[in-house]
Amino acid sequence: MRITVYGVKGGIGKSTICLTLGKTLARKGKKVLIIDRDPLGWSSNVIGIKDKGLINSIIDNISANFFKSVKIENGYLDVIKFYGDPSRVFNDSYILTRNREAKKKFEEIYSNILHTNKYDFYIVDNFAMVNYNNDIVFHEREVFYRILPNIESYRIYVSDHSATTLKNTENYIEKIEKSTNIGKPLGLTVNMVPPYPKDLEDIRIEVEKILQRKKLGIGIIIPFIEKLFGFSGTLNELDIPNQIDKLSDNIIKGFLTGYTIT
Repeated sequence: MRITVYGVKGGIGKSTICLTLGKTLARKGKKVLIIDRDPLGWSSNVIGIKDKGLINSIIDNISANFFKSVKIENGYLDVIKFYGDPSRVFNDSYILTRNREAKKKFEEIYSNILHTNKYDFYIVDNFAMVNYNNDIVFHEREVFYRILPNIESYRIYVSDHSATTLKNTENYIEKIEKSTNIGKPLGLTVNMVPPYPKDLEDIRIEVEKILQRKKLGIGIIIPFIEKLFGFSGTLNELDIPNQIDKLSDNIIKGFLTGYTIT
């Protein structure tokens, strides 16, 4: 299963959702690959990848450690880092589109990783407001579906609790869903909600309205967790919210519609 995470702005927890979901799936015996397409490379940094990403290293023609595998209890969590320098990501994507030799090398390396490692789950991290057809994601997606054309694919959208971000997220969901016929929308995660009963209930009501309007299957409401806000530790130190743990159970069991986790 491939799960791609989208959001309308930075700092709302897209990468945290990716990494905690990947970690809890690995703890339950699954083999997981996080495909880190976020130019900030937060997921990669937490797992210990400090070098330039795959695409950066190809453009610069240098050797770099852009892939790492970590055993977690009965499973594995792997990460492949694509970028790592936000200031040059669009230029590097442009070069990769037009430089036949660089594109061929990228396809060979990424294809080899997908061919030689059989994963249960692929979790994709993105930069904010990514368009489904941007060069920045097209190269990865093109190779991935060439190698794994029949994989189940789903999308999770992440928002904070503000009315403005929720409205912008709903508009963004509509834009993304109209731009692709690959995969399905899975759900909406509202992150960093004030941990008070009235706030949580108000958000639950709003989330369920959005789920109905946008035909999403799952709502996930995560209260503000101080340990995760601005987290800069190691993978071992990364706590998994109860809501993400429950989500992972339901994904493993195939319960993909019709409920809200609070």
